[in-house]
Amino acid sequence: MECHCADCQKAVGGGPAYIAMVNRADCTFSGELRGYDVIGDSGGTVTRFFCPNCGTPTHSELGKYPDKVVLKVGLFAPQEAAAPQRAIWTGSAPKWHTVAPGIPSFDKSPPPRG
Repeated sequence: MECHCADCQKAVGGGPAYIAMVNRADCTFSGELRGYDVIGDSGGTVTRFFCPNCGTPTHSELGKYPDKVVLKVGLFAPQEAAAPQRAIWTGSAPKWHTVAPGIPSFDKSPPPRG
């Protein structure tokens, strides 16, 4: 998924954040991580985690979805990262950024999946 919300754009230095939402029960993290809270465009709390040694963003936790973790796909080798399947918060995208053709696109948060 690609997220174009204003907060993600700030967190990644411009453009969208490429993310994968997964079940928290399926994730484990090792090593030291630090986090900080922000209020996302949805109005909910987002805790963004990163490595304090190199600054790499690792994942986010959304107050709205306590059983999920939002992984940053940059953690994976480029060949392993799946292409985005949808784009969210495109109403906040810079005019110069195009969304991949053929994927569902939402101006704000999409409706929940089944």
